Amino acid sequence: DLLMYGDTHTMERDFHEKATGVGFQFSDPYLYDGLRFAGVPHAVKCADNYDWFGDCSDLKICVFAGSTHEDVLRQNFPRQKLIRKDDQHSYLQGFVGGSCSVLAGEQNDIVHTGVRNAGYEGDYAYGKKTLSKEPLAMVTRKDEQSWSDIVNWVLRALIYAEKNSVTQNNARTELHDHRFVAALEAVGNYGEIWARHMEKEVPRKGMNLLYTKETNSGIHYSHPFGVIEDFRHGFDPSGT
Repeated sequence: DLLMYGDTHTMERDFHEKATGVGFQFSDPYLYDGLRFAGVPHAVKCADNYDWFGDCSDLKICVFAGSTHEDVLRQNFPRQKLIRKDDQHSYLQGFVGGSCSVLAGEQNDIVHTGVRNAGYEGDYAYGKKTLSKEPLAMVTRKDEQSWSDIVNWVLRALIYAEKNSVTQNNARTELHDHRFVAALEAVGNYGEIWARHMEKEVPRKGMNLLYTKETNSGIHYSHPFGVIEDFRHGFDPSGT
């Protein structure tokens, strides 16, 4: 019913996703990221410079098969330099085992703690370039519009709550019997979720900050609720 696994929303995927041949519904982006390199320092420098000759001739890049990352890399590197991996385990083990010297991915894919936990003990560096835009979104089927709307509303509620200082601890007090209280009491607002699961490895900054008029900083924008109590009868407040 819901896919949330680092999936990039592209216009192509609205009507045709390559692996399935059909289009999908996407929520607002919950995280803005981009394709980068990390790995053996010398090899990362080669990848950043799009260089696979001479001292860089042994460059091999692990990338998720069928991903938007692979699409970008195929435009810049020969196919024999790309080592396609089907899942996170084989992706990391390909690097640890030496079948590739560089990992291509987003921040959470290439974070150094994940590589260390997989068994890598050598020198490790991040590239300086960001090669793509990757707005990550939740994915639902197009034939379930009502469910897709609810998924997106919950995300917007989490961002709205952060903007208005509504937290996991005070949600019931601040919003009383509002339809999104259950979600907030379960996981907290957007900022709380990030702090709990992401901040230690991927510090929140740039586009992933809340947008404010004062700083004109992040892209996450708190949507107004409007008058939604008029159709409350169609929603079960005990869950999402």
